[in-house]
Amino acid sequence: MARAAYHLNSQLVLMDDPFASVDAPTAKVIMEKLLLGRLMEGRTCVVATQPDVERLSKFHSVVLMAEGKVVLQGDPETVMASEAFQMLLSSREGESFTAQEDAEPKVKRKASKSREQAESLREEEFEGRPSIALVKDYAQIGRYRHLFSACLLLAVMVYVFLLCDLVIAHWSNELALNPTASSRPYLTAYMFWLLLSLVFFVFGWHQGQTFTMRLSAAIHNRVIHKLLRAPIDRFFDKQPVGRIMSRLVGDLASVDLSLYAKTLQTVTTILATITPLLYVHTMVPMLISVMALPLYYVIFAIYTRYRNTSVPMRYCFASTKSDMNGLLTDVMSSTAAIRAYGDEERLSKEMCMQMDKTLKVCMMSHNVLRRWLGNRVQYLWGFLTSTTYVAGLLYPDKVGAGTLGVCITNLLMMQNLIESNIDSAIGSLFEIIALARIHEYVDVPQERCLTSNTDAAYRSFTVRVPRSALGVLKWWRHGEIVQVFRGGKLLLQSSADNKALLPAAAFEKEGSQLHDLCLQNARLREAHAWHRLIGVSDVVGDAEQMARELCGEGARSPDVVLDVRSGWVADGAKVELENVKAGYADIPRDVLKGINLVFQPKTKVGIVGTTGCGKSSLLLVLLRILEPRAGRVLINNVDTQKLGLMTLRGALGLVPQDPILFTGSLRHNLDPLEYYTDGRIWEALRCAHLDGLVRSFVGGLDYQVSDEGSNLSFGQRQLFCLARMVLRQPSLLLLDEATSAIDPRTQENVQETISHAFPDSTLVAIAHRLETVLEFDQVVVLDSGEVEEQGTPKELQQLQDLIKALDVKAHTYTRGSLSYEPRRWPVSEDARGKEGVVNPSADQGSPASAGLTAVQNVVQRPPDTFDLTCPYPMSVLAPSGSEEAEKKVLGLCKLYVLREDAWEDRGTGRASVNAAARDKRLQVHNEAGEVLLYVRISGMVGHG
Repeated sequence: MARAAYHLNSQLVLMDDPFASVDAPTAKVIMEKLLLGRLMEGRTCVVATQPDVERLSKFHSVVLMAEGKVVLQGDPETVMASEAFQMLLSSREGESFTAQEDAEPKVKRKASKSREQAESLREEEFEGRPSIALVKDYAQIGRYRHLFSACLLLAVMVYVFLLCDLVIAHWSNELALNPTASSRPYLTAYMFWLLLSLVFFVFGWHQGQTFTMRLSAAIHNRVIHKLLRAPIDRFFDKQPVGRIMSRLVGDLASVDLSLYAKTLQTVTTILATITPLLYVHTMVPMLISVMALPLYYVIFAIYTRYRNTSVPMRYCFASTKSDMNGLLTDVMSSTAAIRAYGDEERLSKEMCMQMDKTLKVCMMSHNVLRRWLGNRVQYLWGFLTSTTYVAGLLYPDKVGAGTLGVCITNLLMMQNLIESNIDSAIGSLFEIIALARIHEYVDVPQERCLTSNTDAAYRSFTVRVPRSALGVLKWWRHGEIVQVFRGGKLLLQSSADNKALLPAAAFEKEGSQLHDLCLQNARLREAHAWHRLIGVSDVVGDAEQMARELCGEGARSPDVVLDVRSGWVADGAKVELENVKAGYADIPRDVLKGINLVFQPKTKVGIVGTTGCGKSSLLLVLLRILEPRAGRVLINNVDTQKLGLMTLRGALGLVPQDPILFTGSLRHNLDPLEYYTDGRIWEALRCAHLDGLVRSFVGGLDYQVSDEGSNLSFGQRQLFCLARMVLRQPSLLLLDEATSAIDPRTQENVQETISHAFPDSTLVAIAHRLETVLEFDQVVVLDSGEVEEQGTPKELQQLQDLIKALDVKAHTYTRGSLSYEPRRWPVSEDARGKEGVVNPSADQGSPASAGLTAVQNVVQRPPDTFDLTCPYPMSVLAPSGSEEAEKKVLGLCKLYVLREDAWEDRGTGRASVNAAARDKRLQVHNEAGEVLLYVRISGMVGHG
């Protein structure tokens, strides 16, 4: 949004739901400082947003859309008064909250702390050289015997190939002495040694390929396993995507395809160089061999300098290539924004510069340095060859003509192969560097263990078993008890609430266990005596219907899906946080500072607070994505640190703020492990109000989702994530502003779904909206990583702390067409707190009477709507039908009811008025001496 605001060259600004998932203070800043601020003056701003009366009233024009069509367009008053707009609103979501200035709060907030300097989480590319220990480690993985066999066979191959040269040497000498000598023996010997060298090469290559396959598979499995279990804050937050891609694509492919080939070439080069050199120095005079030693030292020194330069150049090339891949990834994922801002030219130049850097390093390391080394070695080797040739001519009695020819031929052949030998030697070094870069990901920090020895009793799971494996089952009902038998033996019995089937061992010491249902199933054998069935195929939460399904009544599927829930969390999850401190990566600052909280089972808990106060971090701690630095988290008196991550996260569910869908079918996204029947999936979709949408798709559940769900809207993706949780029925459900991008009508339906579809779950939700918070059983207010207040909405000191957490100090409740602004009248000191009946026909000159007269004037106007303005929120509940139904007034205030032209004082705080009558007038005095009006209560239901 800031980028859009400061893109001053643009005259048209497009914003897609900028108010979603932000708290009230941030939304207020966006509205007043951005959309209505100076930066947008003279520019056209188009905002896609959810219907909100207060915000929409500040726009010049409103366009109402439905099913891809424009339904209505006009000024805000006209559109908001339309029936189509009213259909978008519900009795709860027709509210708009206007933050107004309030008196000094009773509870003083902690002073804001000075901002710490932002620590950089990005790690630099490590530059180092492969160690001998690394090479030994991977040689051991590929098996030493394969590597040793390959090297030995290749060495024999080189030696046998040299015998071919010796045969040619003897053949040449023989023909020089006896031109009529037969060539057949030499030709036969040459072909024999040549074919034998080929055989050794084939066997050596096979051993090397076996070594490579083992090594590649081990490297791949190691790296993938480590990356999948790497912690988010200590690894993925520090690693650029381009670097990970470069290593998994480039380096891993290099190891798979080139490591052995380059290593083989290097070993062959070494053997093919040393063996002929030994032969040459054996044949030539000793003086030549001694003179060659300084030459070899100079060549080795030059090569060492080249190697010391090429290794960091290789790392530099890998680093620049990673940066280029990262830029390419960013561009590919942001094409819409790049085109919208007209940034193609700038990013093209940036991409060209990045490619130029990469090509410069590539040319330097692959061409320039290689030519630098090749030229020097060529000159020195040419000197050695010339010296050897001159020595052969000077000492013909010591070096025969054939022998001299073989020596010169080998030296010239090695000189011609200098370039390729350098390539193979440096290539193998580069492949080992690639291996070392991949090995860095083998040593990344890891999350805690996925499983522990004590997990079996706490793990919930789902299994699919053949119906035939269950045998012949019968069920009976005795009063409220449902029982399942096989061969007269009791297997299962209903729980006290008739929502689950427990094994007989839960009631009888020698009773049947859950695995007796299907002895062949390994997962069922892990079940503890307190495990129970909470679902059978399409049936969930009904013991009798589950028994019928188990016994095959009306069954059409050959398999039965069993939802097995551990007794650990079967009756809901009680969560206790004891002095929990947590932070990210190596940053010393804690984002959670000594949190102490208790969430009771089967309750709805709301977490509120300003942006950055630690709400999402609290959910990450519950999931152990963020490990506590101190304190502990207990779920039903079990320390989560002692549980395996798979068991803990299997009992929890998360609907994230940023919904995630994967490429594939909808069925795969909802049920990736294929545990559930189609009936269960459709029921979950119905609960999430998605069944109609999915039926409209081509293929239904087999509809293909694009990459990251790009062919679905943001709100639809949120609903699909919610449907996943309805399917799983976790004992602890975490909602991170899970309905932020959903329209009000659907949001109300989803809130009802959350209330009814998770009857046995404890809900912990991050919320920014007051109407959502007021429905929670418990509200926790976080501020700078600490618990500021907690309790029910009524207990939060007349909602003062809740209001401040949401930055809502006074609310305007609107319905239909908004016709009046909130009105306030002063009340004299002697009228404040006065009890009894106040006669509105008293002296009209007093401030109190003037206020009451003004009240009457407003009350007597017959608007079709009613307004409420109150610095303390009120909750107006639906009439229960009784003559004295309660209206809960949350906040310290005086209540008056107009009865027969007299104002009756109903006391301070919570009060009861007759809600059955539709035409009551309610006057509220606040502590500041202002008279605040509630005009024409019409039996509406809502919060304000």
